[in-house]
Formats: sequence, C-alpha cells, structure tokens
Amino acid sequence: MTPPPSSTEKLPELLPELLPELLPELLPEPFSEALSQSMPTPPTLVVPAPLLGPLQGWPRRVLFVLSFEVMAISCSSFGLALFSEQSMSHASVMGFTCSAIAVTWNWLFNLGFEAWEARQSFRHRTVWRRVAHAVGFEVPLLVAFVLLFAWWFAIGLGQALIMDLALFAFFLVFTFLYTWGFDLLFGQPQAKLTSKVTHNFTTPKEK
Repeated sequence: MTPPPSSTEKLPELLPELLPELLPELLPEPFSEALSQSMPTPPTLVVPAPLLGPLQGWPRRVLFVLSFEVMAISCSSFGLALFSEQSMSHASVMGFTCSAIAVTWNWLFNLGFEAWEARQSFRHRTVWRRVAHAVGFEVPLLVAFVLLFAWWFAIGLGQALIMDLALFAFFLVFTFLYTWGFDLLFGQPQAKLTSKVTHNFTTPKEK
C-alpha cells in the first residue's frame, strides 16, 4: 500500500493557485506593486439584497413550508377533483393528506439539502442546483402519491400515474419558481453566503 501524499508532495499542484498570492510578497516592493496592478482582479459574486428583508433560521423554514403548502393544497385539491371527476370535498381530503406528507418531507428535505449546500466550496444557489432541489423533492412524492390516488379514488394505477404526473409537472415548475421567489423576497440561507478557503501546510518531520 502506498502512503498518502504529504503536503510537500501536493505543493506542485497548488503552486498555480498560490503563486499570484505569494509573488507580490517575495519580490521587491516596486516589482511587487507593478505585478499586483497587472494581475486581473477575480470576479466578485454579487448577491441581490432581499426585497422584504433577510429571514433566517427556524422562522424562515416555518414560513417557507406553511406558505408553500397553503398554495399546494388549493392547487392539488382542484386538480384532483378535475382529473378524477369526483367531488371537490372528496378530493380535498386527499389534498390535505398529500399536504401533510409533503410538509414532513419538505421539512426534512430542506434540512438535508441546506446541510449539503453548507459543505460545498461554491455555495451560491445556481439554476442547476435549483433544478436538482426541485427534482429531488418531487420524485419521492411522485411514487408515494400514485399508490394513494389509486386507493382513495378507486382507480387503476395507470390513471393514478397520469394524475400524479400531471400534478408532478405542475409542482416541479411551481417548486422551482416558488423557491427562487422566496429567496428573492427573504434572501438565501445564511450558511451558503459565507465561506472560507484555507490551505493547511504541515512542516515535514525531520528524519
């Protein structure tokens, strides 16, 4: 078994990244100033200020989940009644049931997703990361709700799948736009907006 590479062995790989920072300190002052001025300034990520003010922690999660589910219950009840051709009251029971399941899943999923984001080197929520967020939230619900619809509305799995896919397509777009709009109104989770890049070097032991 080969031993893991030491810090000195990794140094050649890190030199291209560290050289712009180390050269101005090693050169005489006139050359250091000229070199610093000639180097391009790294781009700064500008995060827009929240429209309604920052909201973080548990108040953010509570408002996110409750406001999402109020709109979800209204939309899902109407859609289920329309596709199943059954009464709105009958469909609303399943709408509330799906909402209760979704609330629990929403809470747990966002806790896990934000914890994962906090461990990433690049923590800004890009478009592709938002797509992953929406898909990761919706797909497990897609499977669970097919079985519930087939049982509650006394329909086949094929019709239940069509109903669920129609709601899935709607809520996939809705989740994406809702999360984006929520971030615009109240800002992004604070854990993602602060990051530090550190390089640790250990002095090789003397033989």
